[in-house]
Amino acid sequence: MCKQFYKIIIFFIIIIMVLLTACIQPSAVPATNASSDEAVEPHFSQPTTITHSFYPLAQIAQAIWLGTAAGAATRVEATLLLENKRIRWRAGEIETRVLQVINYRAGMLVSVTYHYFAQADDGSVYALGAEVNNYAAGQMVNHAGSWQTGVEGAAPMLIIPAHFAVGTFYTAPQDMPNPVVQSRAIVSLTQAAVTPSGAADKGILVQETLADGTLEKSTYAEGWGMVSTESNGEALTLVLLNRSDAEPSALPTPLVTIEAEAEDLIDFIPSGNWVVIAKDVTTISTAWQNYQSQLVKDQVPSPFAAALEAALMQLQTSAAAQAAVATHQAANDVSATLMDLMA
Repeated sequence: MCKQFYKIIIFFIIIIMVLLTACIQPSAVPATNASSDEAVEPHFSQPTTITHSFYPLAQIAQAIWLGTAAGAATRVEATLLLENKRIRWRAGEIETRVLQVINYRAGMLVSVTYHYFAQADDGSVYALGAEVNNYAAGQMVNHAGSWQTGVEGAAPMLIIPAHFAVGTFYTAPQDMPNPVVQSRAIVSLTQAAVTPSGAADKGILVQETLADGTLEKSTYAEGWGMVSTESNGEALTLVLLNRSDAEPSALPTPLVTIEAEAEDLIDFIPSGNWVVIAKDVTTISTAWQNYQSQLVKDQVPSPFAAALEAALMQLQTSAAAQAAVATHQAANDVSATLMDLMA
């Protein structure tokens, strides 16, 4: 009787130990609600061919976003550089495309960042690092926000998966040092979007949680990439995108005239000959009026047209007052804003 009792006790002890062991075994399912794209480690056999329809980086030569941040006018310029960068990861190296992003606020330089991107074999786009140069009062102050795959255990960070659905959720690697974005979630696949060429009704709305807990919502349009983003009252909108495969076209004659006269003014203002200066200002104003009928046809972004209009008004006012310094600055502003409009 006692022997049978002990056998039963031992049997139950074994059962309990087995159950406890099973409970403490690591789960085969990721702890986060990560997408299947992120669960599998990416492979990069042709990393610089970034052709994702909602992140077509390889086809973008330059892009400009305008908006507000911290209550001030903000301008962000992105340029895809010709030179690639190789980044060491695991036992090899990954060649990445380099996107230079320059951030201005209230006309002052805020940061110059070099982002490193690559497309995985499944079509997902990853960031492999960022070299950040932060500025204050025209001087570089630090490199806060910089990181690179392979340094301090950082892994490639998924920017946008190849395949997604509403509810797709993906996070930055847990061991990434000071990641800018902690997580992203696909909120909508039918988000209304406005591109520089007009409205699109099939944008992707992505909600991002930044490292400081801030929520940021960004809209991506097919063939354009990110067309808008907003967070805590700050907002940016894509106003210009030049594709690397676009055919060059001839500049309209009025714009060529404005460019030539503005450069002439910059050189001639120190002479103090206000008769000639006034003539050049009149020529510029007339050329701009002649171009008005072509503005819509050329799809000139309204912020660029407004900026040139404002610069021209300042030029006229300063020249009429024969204020040399102000006229010189206004001529510079006309030349600078004209570059955007020409692009």
